[in-house]
Amino acid sequence: MSLSEFDKHPRLREYMKPEDLDTDGCVALCAEVLKSAAEDYVRTRQALNARPNNKDIKGHMRVCEQFYRSSYFRALSCGLVDPETVMADLDRQAKGE
Repeated sequence: MSLSEFDKHPRLREYMKPEDLDTDGCVALCAEVLKSAAEDYVRTRQALNARPNNKDIKGHMRVCEQFYRSSYFRALSCGLVDPETVMADLDRQAKGE
């Protein structure tokens, strides 16, 4: 089964109930997704700095930027941070500042 089919699987409803979800778990999951996205952004920015004409890296950088400007990012961060500020901070981190 692929991940895209996972949430539609009938057995998921048997094992997972709304009361099984707690705030701490949801916050931890959001934090891990955002941490992973930040690491991916920094790696991609470093690769793009090293090879600025690479079309594949440019494409992945666009995907990273789209994520930070998306409603998904706003939901994961509870709208508490400005995505442009986050990307600027990650750009500085990619440069080693």
